[in-house]
Amino acid sequence: ITEKTQQLQEVVITSKKKFIERKVDILIFNVENSISASGGDAIDALKITPSIRVQNDKITMIGKNGMGIMIDDKLIQLSGDDLINFLKTISSENIKNIEVITTPPAKYSAEGNSGLVNIKLKKTKNNSWNASLNSAYKQATYATGSVVGNFNYQKDKISIFSNLNYSNGATAPVETSKIYYPNQLWSNKSNRKDLVNNINGRIGIDYQISKKLSMGVQYLGSNSKPNIDENNLTTITNNINQINSFIKTNANNKRRNYANSLNWHTVYAIDTIGTKISTDFDYFNYNSLDDRIFKSNTLDSFGNITPNSYISANNKNENNFSNYSCSIDVEMPLKWINLSYGGKISFNKNNSNVSYFDLTNGNPIFEQSQSNQFKYDENVGALYFSGTKQISQKWETQIGLRMESTKTNGVSNTLNQENSNNYSKFFPTGYITYKHSENNIFSLNYSKRINRPSFFSLNPFRWYSNPFSYSEGNPFLQPSYSHNLEFVFTRKQNWENKIYISKTNNG
Repeated sequence: ITEKTQQLQEVVITSKKKFIERKVDILIFNVENSISASGGDAIDALKITPSIRVQNDKITMIGKNGMGIMIDDKLIQLSGDDLINFLKTISSENIKNIEVITTPPAKYSAEGNSGLVNIKLKKTKNNSWNASLNSAYKQATYATGSVVGNFNYQKDKISIFSNLNYSNGATAPVETSKIYYPNQLWSNKSNRKDLVNNINGRIGIDYQISKKLSMGVQYLGSNSKPNIDENNLTTITNNINQINSFIKTNANNKRRNYANSLNWHTVYAIDTIGTKISTDFDYFNYNSLDDRIFKSNTLDSFGNITPNSYISANNKNENNFSNYSCSIDVEMPLKWINLSYGGKISFNKNNSNVSYFDLTNGNPIFEQSQSNQFKYDENVGALYFSGTKQISQKWETQIGLRMESTKTNGVSNTLNQENSNNYSKFFPTGYITYKHSENNIFSLNYSKRINRPSFFSLNPFRWYSNPFSYSEGNPFLQPSYSHNLEFVFTRKQNWENKIYISKTNNG
């Protein structure tokens, strides 16, 4: 008997992930399986992500008032153009998947009726490096160009990642509004030139200390000069639509914004079944400088300047916001439930200084009545727990509870007024998913959220937009609370149907 053996050098088992995966509390969009997202950046990937809408470089989540962006579970403390420009530094080819969290679980802050998007990046291959350089040009009323660079490096226990973006150009938004008075209609049209001039980037280092312990640090910075040139015309008409007069205002806004974010994190794996402890220490600072010079004239119905109607002023504003936070999260898979719990403390400080100088007579005259100094502190402490249970192959559920304790203090130096607040609240969450088949999945989610007033809404100072109108904050505002219910039906991998309802108390 002759026996012949052959040794196989390598066996490769491959499988393709679903285009869309529905978990008990998140929807996972596997970008690496999408041809539509290839060759673009993170913005292009978000455009085809379920429940996300991207229009005119603004990102929103359908059915939510706001949205937070995370990169590999780290919240990005940027907004507006700074956030858009940062996301453009991330190539869609480097994105593994995008997690859409329409109802954030107890692990995350209960602030705002908002959702979360977590962009998961592909890991750099062992002992390798890669770099890329991209540029883009966009032509509308004005041209805008950008240059993006990326570099990633992995060697043994060290991983380094970085990206840098520079953009320059302008856009031309048009803003219109109407104010109805008992005997007059004020129709306002503002033609603007919004300049784009910013640079932002990110650099991070991760180090694998041992098989169980890893740590890393990440820095994200942004520097922008979003200057604005305004040409504003207000047309005042009477009840029979006859023009009474015009108010013509030209303004030049010189602005400069700085943002710095620093994160230090550690992950300690206690065992091989998934029990781990994660800690994060974060610092974020945002500083904005505004210098607005405007000139205004009142014109009669024939376009002639009304005598003694000329007004000119210089409105300066400096706003500094800083945040310090520390969090600890524990994941503990047990035989009967997957348990997670932890806590977070956060300290927010905001200082605002507004100075108003009358330039009508040619020389700057400081006006105390239209200048303001306001300080606002907000400290939040939170504890949470969450449990996920796989009841059967078809049913999965999760329940969670978060407790947040808030202390606020607002001081108006100008008005010599101080107001404080102190309250603690509980925020439950619940999820249940029924998997009828691979092609039909049903989900029902519930969450309670809090909406804290912004420091601007609490500032009692009067802000004059013109000699005839002003707005002011209310220091006695209380937070509002919302209850959110969402039902989702996912059909195959390309169709999602959603019904949601939200009720807000004390809005």
